[in-house]
Amino acid sequence: MSLARSAHPPFVEPEAAVAPRAKHRGFLALLATAVVSVAAVGGYVRLHEFATAREVPHVAPAPSLLESIVDRRLVAITLTTPEWTKARRVVTVNALRTDRRLWRQMHVGDWDLVPEAIREPALRNMVQAYAASFEGPRRWRRMSAADWDAVPQPVRAMAYLRMIWHWAAAERVGADFGRNPRRVAQTIGAIVMAESWFEHRAVNENEWGRDLGLAQCSTFCQRIMTVMGLTGAIRFALSETDYFNPWVATRVATVWFKRELIRAEGDVDLAIRAYHRGIDDAMDEKGDAYLARVLRLRRQYVREQTASASWRFLAGVIAPL
Repeated sequence: MSLARSAHPPFVEPEAAVAPRAKHRGFLALLATAVVSVAAVGGYVRLHEFATAREVPHVAPAPSLLESIVDRRLVAITLTTPEWTKARRVVTVNALRTDRRLWRQMHVGDWDLVPEAIREPALRNMVQAYAASFEGPRRWRRMSAADWDAVPQPVRAMAYLRMIWHWAAAERVGADFGRNPRRVAQTIGAIVMAESWFEHRAVNENEWGRDLGLAQCSTFCQRIMTVMGLTGAIRFALSETDYFNPWVATRVATVWFKRELIRAEGDVDLAIRAYHRGIDDAMDEKGDAYLARVLRLRRQYVREQTASASWRFLAGVIAPL
């Protein structure tokens, strides 16, 4: 009985006891075959990946939102220093499009050296950033010289020309001689270009004294303007610091040219000479050179706008403002 119990479970015939072992062996064999097959397939997949790895192109990860906005391409530019020298720099395209500190170091001529495809979007951004500069007299009379220090030179130039247009109409420059004051304003704008190139802080010390601001009003000019204010010939009085305020300085340039135009009996060319040399010395060689320069600037920048691609673009963008 003890041997029987050890050989077979109770109530099970010997033949019936053998059958389950055979089924287990068959199942295990089938399971082993499946495992081997899976292993083989896995090995094939790994082998295929290894064999074809060189055929699969590398795909770079998608750039972040910041990287997609920031243009890191490099571009060579020039800056204009306070001493009016040129300094070379290499900056990113993104800096040209967004950096206000960089804009304040670049004059119109510096922008002309930037490739057009990069230059024009950057200039458009600059105009939009300083759009308040074109809001007109209500805005201009509230701005100080320090406020204009923070405005880039190309934007200042366009704004100062608008101030001159305003003052020429207000003072009716040339109207007594049958001339259109806004047409005469083009000449006054070219004179300011010749005198200071729109640098409202400009100072020129010479043997006759100091020429100040946009109009480069000389010591003699300042004396005459004081007298005109005291006698009522003009409706404003000036301190020395006023000559650095663009809103006042553009008026000074307009009033001074009007004075010379009256003394020249409506002769615009003679008045241009006299602005620089005085009516008595207007016809000398220095007067010749000055007249030639002002006429060239008036033609190339104001009337035809052929001298600078940046200038022409800015004038077109600002015109509707």
